[in-house]
Amino acid sequence: MGGPASSRKNVRSKGPRGAASVPGRFYTVLAGFEEAQDDLRQQYRRKTLAVLQSISSRLQKIAAEHAAETGFHVTDLFVLGLIYRSTDDHVARVADVQHGLGITAGGMTRRLDSMVASGLVQREADPHDKRAWRVRLTETGAALAEQLYASAQARNDRLHAEFSVKEWQELITLLERLDRVME
Repeated sequence: MGGPASSRKNVRSKGPRGAASVPGRFYTVLAGFEEAQDDLRQQYRRKTLAVLQSISSRLQKIAAEHAAETGFHVTDLFVLGLIYRSTDDHVARVADVQHGLGITAGGMTRRLDSMVASGLVQREADPHDKRAWRVRLTETGAALAEQLYASAQARNDRLHAEFSVKEWQELITLLERLDRVME
């Protein structure tokens, strides 16, 4: 009786609290149903996609939890992170932040308007390009960015302890190759 129903419980992806993520379940269940009839490459492809979707869901959930804790929009937190890490004085060109997040100019303007009103950032003219604007973290914005990075440190420490540099390099190589093939 080793059919699809019995194999599903062995490949179910788990979310952060033990619940399977919805996208991860799709490929996991699909892999379980067709395990007997597909070749190994097909099974591994589906399992790989299930794991990638589970990781994506976890990252989205972590970001949503940080947003809920701080009361700010998830994108605001990403903007803070990009500016915080861009230079020592926590200033970046608006166009660079927009490009880094892959959002429209209108979306960037709305986020920055909200962040300025909340006291997280301030806009300033770019001294090197009079047509461009820069955005700088305020003390409040820098403090929030530091708090967010500190809370991520434990998770980063676990990741660093789990994988060697060589394993990270191999993983990156394989994921970049997968990304190229899926274009």
